[in-house]
Amino acid sequence: MHLSNTSILSSVELALYALLIPPALFIAYRHGRHGILGYFYLNISIAVRIAAAICQLIDNKNNNTATTPSRATIILSSIGLSPLLLAASGILHELHHYLLLASATTSPSKMSRWPLFIQIQIHTLCTVGMILLILGSIHLAEAKSTSAYKLRSAGAVLWFVTWLGLIQYIAWLFFRFHRVQQQEKKNNYRSTTALRNWTMVALLFGGAKVVYAAVYTLDHADTAIN
Repeated sequence: MHLSNTSILSSVELALYALLIPPALFIAYRHGRHGILGYFYLNISIAVRIAAAICQLIDNKNNNTATTPSRATIILSSIGLSPLLLAASGILHELHHYLLLASATTSPSKMSRWPLFIQIQIHTLCTVGMILLILGSIHLAEAKSTSAYKLRSAGAVLWFVTWLGLIQYIAWLFFRFHRVQQQEKKNNYRSTTALRNWTMVALLFGGAKVVYAAVYTLDHADTAIN
C-alpha cells in the first residue's frame, strides 16, 4: 500500500505520542493533587494528537485527504495547541500554590482566590479560541467564506493572547520566588526552580507554534507560510 506524506507523518506522530503516554501518566502520579491540573491536560493533549493521527490515517485510507477531511479530523486538528496551553497554565497553578505556601504572610482565603481567578481567565480565553478555530475550520471545509477565515483568525489571536498571559504569569512567579528566597536566605526550592525554568523553556517552544498559527490564519493566502 502506497503511503502519502500525510500518512507517513501521521504514523510517526502516532508512534511517538504513544510512547509518551507512560511517562506522562507517571509524572502526573508523582506530582499528586497539586499538579493534577497541568498533567491532566498534558495527557489530554497526547490523547488528542493520537486520535487526530488515527483519523488522518483513516481519511487517507478512504482517499478523503484529496477532497475534504472528515469532521472528526477537522475538530481534532483544530483543538491543536489548546490542551498544551492549558497544561502550561496548570503547571503554573502548581507553582503558584508552592509560592503561596512559602509566603508566611499569605492568608488562607488569598491562597485559593487568586490562583482560581487566574485559571478561570486563562481557561476562558483558550476555550473560546479553540471553539472559534473549530467553527471556522468546519465552515472552511464545507465552503470557503470570509466568515470562516475570520473565525479562525480570531481563535488564533485569542491563543496568542493566552500565551502572552502565560508568559506574564511565569515572569511574575519567577520574581516572586526570587524575592522569597532572598528573604529567607535559603535555597530550599531546587525542585520548584527546576519546574519553573523548564516550564519557561516549554513556553518558548509553544510560543513558536502559537505565533505560527496566528500568522498562518491571518495570512492564509500565502502558501509559502504553510
